[in-house]
Amino acid sequence: MPAAKPKARKATPRKKGVAARAEKKGDAKTVDFRGLELKLPATLPGTLIFDFADIESGNELRGTMEFLKSLVGAEQYQAIRNKVAEEGISFEDVEGALQGLIEEILDSSGLSQGE
Repeated sequence: MPAAKPKARKATPRKKGVAARAEKKGDAKTVDFRGLELKLPATLPGTLIFDFADIESGNELRGTMEFLKSLVGAEQYQAIRNKVAEEGISFEDVEGALQGLIEEILDSSGLSQGE
């Protein structure tokens, strides 16, 4: 008696979503920060969860800076720091500039504040 063939499974909506996201993983993205082109990873790194935890636990400044570093990598993080110095962005204005950059990065990754 031949072995029974396994039944073909239909993709569930959840699995379809995972497949769709997997297809998008190869799409490299870039954003512009005051003329500095930043290359973003094709997928968001898992280290962001730790950065979110720092932000949520009250370490907002440290968490935000580590969050940015996780998004762009250490080398580009330094380039952003250099750009802030080069343009003479004040202490009062840098938070807004970096927050705008983070929002742009998250938007380009299909996320936005609150998602």
